[in-house]
Amino acid sequence: MKKQLLFLLFSIVQACCVAQEYDAVKQVKRLFNPDKDNKIYKRDRQFQFDYHYTKNDTSYLFAFGLNDTFDLTTDTAVKKSAFLVKQLSVKVIKPKLFARTNRFESEMLIGLDPVPRANEWTGLIENRHNVWLHPPRSYLFRILELNPYPYVKYPLVVGKQWQDSMRIGDHWADSRWKVWTGRILNTYHYEVKGKSVIEIDNQQIPCWIIQSSAKSRIGDTQLVSYFNEEYGFVKLDYINIDGSTMVIKLSKLPS
Repeated sequence: MKKQLLFLLFSIVQACCVAQEYDAVKQVKRLFNPDKDNKIYKRDRQFQFDYHYTKNDTSYLFAFGLNDTFDLTTDTAVKKSAFLVKQLSVKVIKPKLFARTNRFESEMLIGLDPVPRANEWTGLIENRHNVWLHPPRSYLFRILELNPYPYVKYPLVVGKQWQDSMRIGDHWADSRWKVWTGRILNTYHYEVKGKSVIEIDNQQIPCWIIQSSAKSRIGDTQLVSYFNEEYGFVKLDYINIDGSTMVIKLSKLPS
C-alpha cells in the first residue's frame, strides 16, 4: 500500500513537470531512471564547452549584472569582471526526489563557468531511437530558444530528413534580439548532410553534419550540429533570429 501511494504521488508530481513539445522525439517512459539507456550522456559524465557569440562583426562574452540581468562585453573587458561567463559545462545528474525538471528525461545540469550561482537544470533524451537535448537557455543563451534544438534520429545516413515543431511563448522575447506578442509555432526541418572531422584536444573527431532550420511568423533561424556517436554534440553552430551567431564547441574530450 505504501509503495502504491508513493507511486501515485510521484506520478502526480511528474505530471506537473515541464514537458517538451517535440512530438516526434521518441521517449522511453521510465519514471525512476530515464537515463538508463544513455551511452553518451551518462550520469556524472561532464562535458566542457567554449562559446563564441558574434553580432555586427563584433565578438562578445557576457557578464552578470544586478537582478539577474546580463551585459555583453568584448574581449578587452575580460579582466574587469569577476562575473564573466567564460565556458559552459554539461553533466547528467540524479535529481532529488520529485525534482526532475522534465518528465521521462535525463536531468541535465548546465553550469555557466566560473559563476557558481548561474546553474541551469533542464532535460535530455537519449535512447536507441534518437538523441535530443535542450540547449542552454538562460541569460544570453535564451536567444537559442528560437533555434532548432540539437537532435539526431538513428540510424544516421547521408540524406536522411525529419521534421518537428514546437510552440514558444512571448516570455522568451527580448528587445536585444526579437520582441513578439503571443505564442509562435516553430516548424523544424533536419537533414544529415555528410561527415566531417572536428579537432578537439589535438585529436581528430569524426562527426555527422546535421543541418537544421526553424521557421515561424517572426522569422527563421538555423543550426548546424556536429555529432559524434561517442561524445555527442561536439559543435553547435547557430544563426540566430537577429542574424547574430553563436558557436558552442566541446573544449576537451570527456572521460
